[in-house]
Amino acid sequence: ANGRRSRRTSDPLDSLVPLSVHNAPTDESEVLSPSRAELRTPSVSSKPLLVSPREVTIHLAREASKDTPQTTSTSKATSTTPAVESLSPGRVGGRPRASKVVNRKAFQACREGDISAVYAWHQRKSLGAGSYGEVFVVKHRFNVKKRVAIKQVAKAGCDDLPRLRMEISVLSSLDHPRVLHFFEAYEDDKDVYIVTELCTGGDLHSCLNEVRGDVSFARHAGSQILRALVYCHSRGVCHRDLKPENVLLVRKLGELRDSPLRLADFGLARQIKAHKRTVCDQICNVKSRASDASFNDAPPLNSFVGTAEYMAPEVMAVLNAEISLNLGGGKSYDFRCDLWSLGVIVHVILVGELPYSLEELVAFVEDGEALPKLKRAGAYTGEAFDFVQQCLIPVHTNRPSSKALASHGFMDAKETCQTAFANVDRDGSGTIDMQELQEYLLKQGHEPDTVKDLFERLDANQDGIVSKGEFQEGFHVLCTREAKNVSQEVLSAIAKNVESFTSASSMKKAALTAAARHLEGYELQKLLEKFESVDSNGDGTISLEEWKLGFAMADGSKSATWAEEAFLALDTDGSGEIDYSEFLAAVMDAKHLERRDLLWATFQ
Repeated sequence: ANGRRSRRTSDPLDSLVPLSVHNAPTDESEVLSPSRAELRTPSVSSKPLLVSPREVTIHLAREASKDTPQTTSTSKATSTTPAVESLSPGRVGGRPRASKVVNRKAFQACREGDISAVYAWHQRKSLGAGSYGEVFVVKHRFNVKKRVAIKQVAKAGCDDLPRLRMEISVLSSLDHPRVLHFFEAYEDDKDVYIVTELCTGGDLHSCLNEVRGDVSFARHAGSQILRALVYCHSRGVCHRDLKPENVLLVRKLGELRDSPLRLADFGLARQIKAHKRTVCDQICNVKSRASDASFNDAPPLNSFVGTAEYMAPEVMAVLNAEISLNLGGGKSYDFRCDLWSLGVIVHVILVGELPYSLEELVAFVEDGEALPKLKRAGAYTGEAFDFVQQCLIPVHTNRPSSKALASHGFMDAKETCQTAFANVDRDGSGTIDMQELQEYLLKQGHEPDTVKDLFERLDANQDGIVSKGEFQEGFHVLCTREAKNVSQEVLSAIAKNVESFTSASSMKKAALTAAARHLEGYELQKLLEKFESVDSNGDGTISLEEWKLGFAMADGSKSATWAEEAFLALDTDGSGEIDYSEFLAAVMDAKHLERRDLLWATFQ
């Protein structure tokens, strides 16, 4: 114990986390990318650490009364940011502000030590090689059913530690269901280990041949990637290396081709401090902007990174300027370079080849030669074609933002009655029987016990089959009623757990919030479905308006006052929105904390 205490005292902290994450300067134009000067270098005699101090004491601050100044308890912890703080209720920028704040930055996500103490490292199985390390499937020691992905990076073989630091920093700051879920990181004398959720379906690149020409899958993949980009851009994160290899499938593609996707590999991402949540009251956030012209508020990006086949012309122009020694040419780009990459991905899914050759792109960048027009072919028409065209506008200042594209018809397309009937009538008989309807509804995510009731609603004359006319008459009413029924069921379950969370102590709220980051697999997917049923605009956060609207539709007995009080209780970081982890913390069953793996992770 004495040896451990002395080692902690002498060790430098944050060897792989930029100091700017904790003590960010106030200069709005500064980029949150760690310079060599900002990173503490371990001394020869000390053991490097990945983390900020391991001992973080939760401060339970007392709310100040009118006559008594606010006081807080003292702590021996090195961290100056308590995990639980107290704020008086009020409003920020016209939005409600929570009375209690849980500071998730004080939670320990990175630590030193032996990873085999928590994970069965000796039983690991290789999943493949990442951008600068090998990825393994590993079981949790305290829950053999829980499997995670662990990227092992050898320090001796890593010639770009700043990039590794950036990936850890960015991953730990992102909190969205379509972004690869980061659990924690470890470091020992030889290696760094990044622990994330396990995606067993491989990457998007591995299934491109199988999905070629599938418009439904192109919409499915494009929509999920775009949702992740809207969130990342609103948090000031530009991916800069978006390609099929960096989009992971949570499970095997299968016949339904409906596997959830995760945006991964943020090693080349750049985070702009001007867009960090801590200064959102001083600078307009990308998320709330109405026009693309507001990109002028963000510092330009001017480094050449990415993968050539999916790289935007404006990024190539940076390299061209460097080669021409035109370093003062002012070549730069912004977040919309990610939208070009998305357009290329969707085009490849639909057509099976790149929209432009590298030679054509180079000619456009160097000589200003116009890019050839895209050609419509097969299913590559209509809204799908227009969406790709919008993404691939050559001049990036004319290209829409991720938020603008999120409302494009290709992303919002709903199945028409005629298309739905054709999809249900698998045998082409012109009528629908119970078996056909069941197969269709199960693919759409409906519960098996609802099939009989839905069939009876459609079968108006009760003859045991649904004609095309009966389907047309009942289709729109059926969709409306079913959406409402699902919403009532889901939101009633949410309300029950929310009420429990609202009455919980600050300590328990902090514990549930910490545990929420370590949910995975089926339990996480079910909670994700609930989250997205309330997040109506799909931006990755729940506003007060969305919250009130959801409960008004589901349960008329819930008053607006109750909804606002519940909203404030869930908004534990006081941002005026409920983000993914906050939602999970409130909606998850508190019995999850009885599981040893979650209990240990929460304690840590």
